[in-house]
Amino acid sequence: MLPPMRAPILLVPALISALVAGGCAPRGENTWKPGVPAKKNTVVIAPVATKPLAKLYAQASEDFAYDIANRIDFLGRDADGMAAPELPVADDPAWAAAVPAAAGIPVIVLVRVTAIEPIVNVGRPQMEATCELRAIDASGRELFVKTAHGRADTTSSPKLMSDSAKPESQAAWAATANATGALIDWLRARPDRELAPAPAPVPPVVVLPPALVTITIASEPDHADVLVDGVLKGTTPMALSLPRREVRLRLERQGRIPWERVFTPEAEMQLAPALDQVQSPAPANR
Repeated sequence: MLPPMRAPILLVPALISALVAGGCAPRGENTWKPGVPAKKNTVVIAPVATKPLAKLYAQASEDFAYDIANRIDFLGRDADGMAAPELPVADDPAWAAAVPAAAGIPVIVLVRVTAIEPIVNVGRPQMEATCELRAIDASGRELFVKTAHGRADTTSSPKLMSDSAKPESQAAWAATANATGALIDWLRARPDRELAPAPAPVPPVVVLPPALVTITIASEPDHADVLVDGVLKGTTPMALSLPRREVRLRLERQGRIPWERVFTPEAEMQLAPALDQVQSPAPANR
């Protein structure tokens, strides 16, 4: 486990960093073994690629992986972070395809520390590191990508420091922690949508047209216009197919009073209304 950060972590408050450092789970509890079934909330961290630290901090690859797992456990809501020392290192070409040993893992985290360089144009000497974090599934499908940076002061003599406390190590971990913070934000918001199996397709709802029934319509006298829901259908006498639902039927003929009914048609119904004649107005008295 790395000592407390000297450089500020941009995405994770210093207080939380201290709590994570003080609450690490034993490595045995946070170690994932190939062949062990992974739960839906399992996030497995492959050994971190730390080539720029190879001569300064030999254990960085494994230590960083466990520290990422602890951070995910502490901050990732219901995510279960686990380091997997037996998986290939994050920059191994094997990750270009599905890795058999990682079968069944819902989220695999691959972190590479890509650069560590001195920064001279600042108020005090510092080291800056860059890391790239990728989250993939067991098939190799990319789920999340983040590039992050981190800095550490170089004011103390590296000769008096442990490997993990050297400025290069601290800057590399600061960058890794910042990338991990972005990953945790994604895990909080996305796992249920992105990682849950796709729901079974819902068959489309087929709306069948209502069954039709045939009725006959006559009138006294014949040749009256037949309107159904305001639409002209023909003239009487006629057979008419109508849906078995409420309709408005109206008969109109010049010189006759219109006849109108609202009803639900039934099979073989027969209608033959008489249309009363429009009476002429009585002559005005002179």
